Amino acid sequence: MARGTQAQTEALARQLGTRAAATQAGGGRGRTVADLLLAERDRIAAVLPKTLTPERLIMVMVSSLRSTPKLAECTPESLIGALHYCAELGLMPGPLGHVYLVPYWNGQRKVYEAQTIVGYRGLLELIRRGSSIRVVTAYAVWPQDTFDVNLGTRPEVVHKPAWTARQGDPYLFYAMASWDPETFDLEVMTRAEVDAIRARSRAKDSGPWVSDYNEMARKTVLRRLAKRLPLAWEAAVAIGEEEAREYGDESAQRAWSALAPEAGPTVVDVPAPAPAAESTAAPAPAAPPADSPAETRVSDPVAEASEPPWWGEYQDLRTHLGEQSAAYIVKSALGIARGGADPRTWTPKEAEKALAALRQTWAARQRAEQAEGDEAHA
Repeated sequence: MARGTQAQTEALARQLGTRAAATQAGGGRGRTVADLLLAERDRIAAVLPKTLTPERLIMVMVSSLRSTPKLAECTPESLIGALHYCAELGLMPGPLGHVYLVPYWNGQRKVYEAQTIVGYRGLLELIRRGSSIRVVTAYAVWPQDTFDVNLGTRPEVVHKPAWTARQGDPYLFYAMASWDPETFDLEVMTRAEVDAIRARSRAKDSGPWVSDYNEMARKTVLRRLAKRLPLAWEAAVAIGEEEAREYGDESAQRAWSALAPEAGPTVVDVPAPAPAAESTAAPAPAAPPADSPAETRVSDPVAEASEPPWWGEYQDLRTHLGEQSAAYIVKSALGIARGGADPRTWTPKEAEKALAALRQTWAARQRAEQAEGDEAHA
């Protein structure tokens, strides 16, 4: 943990503490919202990937409270839920557009609640994790652009932007993805279709739908395309749950959450050997001679395969990615049954397949972290 980052977080929390009227946690006996977020540090650290630190995530959340004072009026449980949701996805809220935090008025409860909306860039990150997608992107089309689409057995897109002549608003949005040189898929939506999706969002009149309409429209068409892409298990579940959250569909959200694999591998339970039958013979000596016949022993396959050659690399990757993310990636690569088994029982072929998926995801996260750092310093 970097001392500078922790000091910044605590300093922001102290500044918020002086704004008692705006940051009281619903009559929380003097505790501010910032205090409640800081108290969650250890719990979110357990699910965060190594590329993010709990201090950094909390600092960004506190900064969001400062920049959007209405968030400080949201219920403490919704703010803490938003913090944990960002941690589980491994996405950072804030100006980069990965996740937006929006205060939402719950008319039934008569309170403000913090709603998390994954942005276009956050959706790109989810799609790229642990998948074979080579290229994925989405664009807006203005009336002045040259745009043509051919569907059928060999889809083709021609888009020539009229950069200097653009006027008005985009009227089409499209997304495309490729997972090998000969195969790609695309989705096109009109502005009316995007607005119909927007109308279902709980935050249709606030947040990114107002401030960043084009980005949200690109995300909308990309999310529709993502339903047909060969995604990692983690990404497919996260995208499905995110859509249910944005629409306020609690039953669909619970259904998607139920599909999420549990964090960490399932330990194989090897039964203990049955006790030996009683015998009237004299007890065997404690240390039989070396040339005595060996006793019959029940084999323990997990113990015998306790540390295969690739075990160290697997442990390192699981540490870097976080146990929950690693479990998702492995189950996506090997299937639910084998991916949930004790990794020490994998065959060499299964181990290589799982490690390849983990390596690919770790490399993608490192590239994304580097790009984010470069952009932050630009």
